[in-house]
Amino acid sequence: VVRAAVFSREGFHFATASSDRTAMVWNARTGECLRTLAGHTGEVCSVVFSPDGSQIATASADCTARVWSVATGVSVACFGHRWGVTSANFSPDGCWVVTTAEDRTVLIWDVATGECTHVLEGHDSPVVEASFGGFWIPPTISHRNDLVQP
Repeated sequence: VVRAAVFSREGFHFATASSDRTAMVWNARTGECLRTLAGHTGEVCSVVFSPDGSQIATASADCTARVWSVATGVSVACFGHRWGVTSANFSPDGCWVVTTAEDRTVLIWDVATGECTHVLEGHDSPVVEASFGGFWIPPTISHRNDLVQP
C-alpha cells in the first residue's frame, strides 16, 4: 500500500512511501522507478524531498526517520524516536529535519551531524505532522546548559 507520494520542487521526480518498508524515487515524465530506498524495518509513512531535491527524508513505524541521497539511494542519516515516526520534513535551507512521532514528541535534527538539537514534549497524544514555516532561524540552544550561544 502506498502511504504517501510527493513531487520534487522542480517536478522531474516524485517519491512514494509504502507499507512494504521502502520508499521509491520515480521519473515523473516516464514513470520509471529510478531508486528503491530500502533500510527501514517497518512501514514507511511519510516521504519528502529536500528543498534542493538532492535528498529525501522518510518516516517509519520502525521508530526512525532517515535521510537518503537521491543520486545514490544511500541512507546518509538516521534519527530515532521511542515509538513510530509519523512525519519528517526539511527546513527551507535543507540543513534541518523536524520529526514527529507516536511518542508525543517533536524533534529537530541537524542533518549534517545527526544531532538532535531540540526536543519538544508535552503533547497529550501522538503528533502526526510538523513542518518549518517559511522563515527559519537555526537553533542556537546548547543542550548542556540551555543558554543561548553568542
